[in-house]
Amino acid sequence: MKPLSKNLKHRGFALVVTLSLMILLTVVAVGLLTLSTISLRSVSQDAAFAAARSNARLALTLAIGDLQKSLGPDQRISASSGVFNATAPQPNVLGAWTSLGWQGPTGTAPAPGDKAAKFRGWLVSTKDIASTTNFTFPNTAPVADSIWLRNPATTGTLSQNNQGHTDTNNPTLKAERIPLTVGSSRGGLAWMVSDNSTKVPLNVTSANSEQLAENIANRTSPTSPRPDVLNSAFIKIKDPSRIISMQTAVLAVEATNKIQVDARSQSLTASSLGLLTNPVSGGLKTDLTPLMESTSTNLTTALGSANPYFPVLSGNGDGAPSGN
Repeated sequence: MKPLSKNLKHRGFALVVTLSLMILLTVVAVGLLTLSTISLRSVSQDAAFAAARSNARLALTLAIGDLQKSLGPDQRISASSGVFNATAPQPNVLGAWTSLGWQGPTGTAPAPGDKAAKFRGWLVSTKDIASTTNFTFPNTAPVADSIWLRNPATTGTLSQNNQGHTDTNNPTLKAERIPLTVGSSRGGLAWMVSDNSTKVPLNVTSANSEQLAENIANRTSPTSPRPDVLNSAFIKIKDPSRIISMQTAVLAVEATNKIQVDARSQSLTASSLGLLTNPVSGGLKTDLTPLMESTSTNLTTALGSANPYFPVLSGNGDGAPSGN
């Protein structure tokens, strides 16, 4: 038998090296393809997030614009639809009215039916803007293309309060989606205005004080609404002044009582502010401290004017104070 030569023994080495390099290149190619796929997906998510954020800012701008238009003047009054119909399909839509402007006690008192003519509209997004000027708008169910702004399935609902009475709180907030198209991108927005000044504040401090004068003043002042009459869980809020948001309220009442806060989101708030305005003729009230501290009972002497309101700019009709 003829023995193999040394050259034949080394045959096939190049093939092994070539196959190894091809495997290595395949692994590198698959890795780069995976990396590019992840990067492309991340870019798409960032673009979608940026579009959603822009739509949210646009919705906020539209809501503020509608709020200023409907409730900007001093002679405007707001109320939620649940005041008129607690079982309405849309119980938390905010409405705006122009005040009756009755300068009582003189003159003829307006009839209750006159209020309907003062209604301006509901502050909520909808494709049919004219429908929001219809007083019965909240009595109709939201259209199919609506967005949950507050879903009872997520927040939970309550059937009974601490007094054993039926709890009528309904946290439902749902607004019609307004479609938006920018180039090939499609999206939408929805918004609804809520009035915190009509809600019970969670951060009202106790009426008890270490100062005798403050305690005496508290006895003669109207009682502030307290949420602990609804449920004993709110007693756990030891320092109400530290409640800066509804989320911090959840921490204060503990996670097991989270539903007590979330389900009452349309009745409770951590921020309830207002202005001392005159809804009849407009204008801001002046500081009555000089009158209280003055020895004179004459308004002109104590305040410098017989009118306890800031003067209103003549002719503008919006109740804005002149600041003079």
